[in-house]
Amino acid sequence: MKRYFLLMTVVVMATLSGMAQTQTKYELYVADIQVTSDNASNITGDGITKGKISYDPDSKTLTLDNAVIYDSDFKCGIENKGVDGLTIKLIGENTINTVNLAGMMIKANTQITGEGCTLTSESDMFMGIQVDYNTTLTIKDGCCVVAKGNFAGIGGVLGKNEEKLVVNNATVKATSNSDGASISRLAGLVLENCKITQPLGAFFNSEAHCVEFDGKKVTEQVIIQPGSNAPVKYGIKIAGIDVTSDNSSNITGEGISGKVRYNDKNKTLTLEDATIIVPNTPKENTGISNISVTDLKVNIVGTNSVEADWYGIDLAGNTTIEGNGELKVTSKNKSGIFINKNVTLTFGEKNTTQITGKAGIAGYDGANKEALIVNNATVKATGNTEGSIINIATLTLNDCQITQPQGAALNNSTHKVELAGNAVKEQIVIEHVKTSINTATSDNNIVVYGGEGVVYINSKKPLNTVKVYSLSGILVRSVATTSTTAEIQLPQGVYFINVGGSSVKTLVY
Repeated sequence: MKRYFLLMTVVVMATLSGMAQTQTKYELYVADIQVTSDNASNITGDGITKGKISYDPDSKTLTLDNAVIYDSDFKCGIENKGVDGLTIKLIGENTINTVNLAGMMIKANTQITGEGCTLTSESDMFMGIQVDYNTTLTIKDGCCVVAKGNFAGIGGVLGKNEEKLVVNNATVKATSNSDGASISRLAGLVLENCKITQPLGAFFNSEAHCVEFDGKKVTEQVIIQPGSNAPVKYGIKIAGIDVTSDNSSNITGEGISGKVRYNDKNKTLTLEDATIIVPNTPKENTGISNISVTDLKVNIVGTNSVEADWYGIDLAGNTTIEGNGELKVTSKNKSGIFINKNVTLTFGEKNTTQITGKAGIAGYDGANKEALIVNNATVKATGNTEGSIINIATLTLNDCQITQPQGAALNNSTHKVELAGNAVKEQIVIEHVKTSINTATSDNNIVVYGGEGVVYINSKKPLNTVKVYSLSGILVRSVATTSTTAEIQLPQGVYFINVGGSSVKTLVY
């Protein structure tokens, strides 16, 4: 009997030992529970609160069937530590919520699939989904993945070690809850049969390793959706290239260097240290063409230049050139800037623009409301063949005036800026002057102040010549005197007083 019990004990122990030896552990964890051959058919435990989760080792498929995974500790919802080629198959709606670590940690190549099904992976403190070094995460086949994180929605480690995200005919919605980018720290983002639809015009910047819009990382929700619809054209061309919803955040192409971007929300085209040299063919290509945008703003940052055989800038809609940078516009065979019928070109405060062409700045014919406004800016226009500023219906100068050549002004009959009855073909300089109203002191300590129907001028030295200009640059009065004071009778209005080598703006009431 003792021998029988001893034999049975040995058999049972051997059986248990054999069972222990046949159990297989996989480099895959769900709610910090390692997937094994024992639990693969029904993975359960703390943190798995709803639905069914199973794993098929033959096809390397982890199936989430309306599963809810929650962990409040330092654990990931799903961590693929080493199952290369893992497929996560979605059934229904699935949710992962973690606190301190990523909702999903992908350390081996993984694909998520499941047409019409959804996975939401959210981390309170880290990333919704993190992709490790030398790893590709593919989201495909009509599923929807929503990733939210404090640090990033979907992110890599540094973005310099082959961390890749591929989205193929699927929907991805990624959001950062802080200042981190919603999709960031990736070496690559590949979109197949889908596109970024929000923000419209956003793109993956491979140098910054994140999705950007208007030159900045996107921290709000980024949406990628299936489809290959034609991009929206915004009515602007740069060097013959249409600005569209696909390229607006990073406009590139032959002849374009530096940073050129367009924000359709505020109708702003930004040139940042950009050089635009238009290819010779077709010859009608323009450096910048505003085809149909009303109230376009061109924001100049740094040093920029536009060169073309045709028009440097062609405007069919009201446009303001602004910003503290510098812009040089050159045309070989046309005007540097062309203003079409019923269009106003405005130069904003503190902007500096130099324009050169057969005509510098030209309107259609000067009889169709072509307006040029300069607001406290510096404009240098040269048109050595046709004239430097021509075919302009109105010229309005605010806190600035024509300082070169002195005495040049717009002739309202010929619609050209002229001097002594001839169109000015050398460089015209319009620049800021002192703007004090009532009393102003020039750089030469000459006091100028306006009164009722009169301008008073006081100086320690003889005044010699005093010239009075209207806001549009037209010479109103020229007074020669050897006195140190002058009183000039003028109608009510605002005038530029050119005296002693300086100009000041004065109100006559």
